[in-house]
Amino acid sequence: MRRTFVLMTLVGLFIAVTPVAAGAGAPAATLFVGSDASWVSTGVFVEVGDDLSIRAHGQAITGPLNEFPGAHSGPDGQLYDCPNPGGPTAACNLDAAPYGALVANIGGTVFVVGGSYVGTASASGEILLAVNDNLGFHFDNKAGFATQIRTG
Repeated sequence: MRRTFVLMTLVGLFIAVTPVAAGAGAPAATLFVGSDASWVSTGVFVEVGDDLSIRAHGQAITGPLNEFPGAHSGPDGQLYDCPNPGGPTAACNLDAAPYGALVANIGGTVFVVGGSYVGTASASGEILLAVNDNLGFHFDNKAGFATQIRTG
């Protein structure tokens, strides 16, 4: 477990945001989404109807594992939806979606990305990404996801 955390931390240090001109299938950004941030700015903007593809891999830890042993997952999330009746009652980045799942916010429209999302933008604005957790509780999270966004 520690090896995975160290590896993902190193990946996060070396992956930089690299916006490029968006074209058909061109990479718009590659970046690390740390689980300790409530929303991560991608620098990628879309308009309603734009094609959108987001892929992610890695592991997020959404709380102290000694307290919450199941609080780790890949980008598809954990077994429990946020908020969990046994945990904090604060709203989540996306309520009724799994803890630890990669979620996106475009112009106030929030949706689950998971390990792979392919579709069209239903709102206009900057793509923000986050690891789903209770708002105000990201501070104790560790690791995160390497992501790649394509627009066109």
